[in-house]
Amino acid sequence: ARRSGFLNVVERIVFIHLPGATDAVPAGRLTMIEQGLQVQASRFAYGRRYAARPNAVPVDPVSLALQPGRNDEDRLPAAGLALFGALRDATPDAWGRRVIENRLRAPPNGLPESVYLDQAGPHRAGALDVRASPTSLPAAGALPSVVDLRHLLDAAARVEEGEPVPAHLEAFFAGGPSVGGARPKAVVTV
Repeated sequence: ARRSGFLNVVERIVFIHLPGATDAVPAGRLTMIEQGLQVQASRFAYGRRYAARPNAVPVDPVSLALQPGRNDEDRLPAAGLALFGALRDATPDAWGRRVIENRLRAPPNGLPESVYLDQAGPHRAGALDVRASPTSLPAAGALPSVVDLRHLLDAAARVEEGEPVPAHLEAFFAGGPSVGGARPKAVVTV
């Protein structure tokens, strides 16, 4: 990130999981202008290699439709929004934000949007991931394979109350919040 007066310019690479593929591929560069905790403006440009893929799909079909010959141009969000809708959807909602704030010991809604994007993990809405560079690996931290539901409920209650999560419960949130919404959720296999 580069600082310019009281504005913060943050650049990230947006990765996408293409249909039928195992690994996400870099799709393009996102630039956000943040003032304090708020995104003031953003722009996005597809990478040439991504746009040339026969199986490329738009990151945001409203603001970022693929257009031959224009994909590497900077684009702005539709309707004067500060951030593209698909990237806003890939940012954690209320519960995910509480988990991140708990992990970073930050007050509620006390982090810049770029931090929430950075901390959200690789499994987001829209099959998107946001990373620092095209060569960055996805965020580490698979959820534990066996979970005692009582421990998961205890960890969720602590996050909701703003209490620190003890080390033995942090594994439940190691992969970051992956499911949006205002309430805690978990994926369960039986």
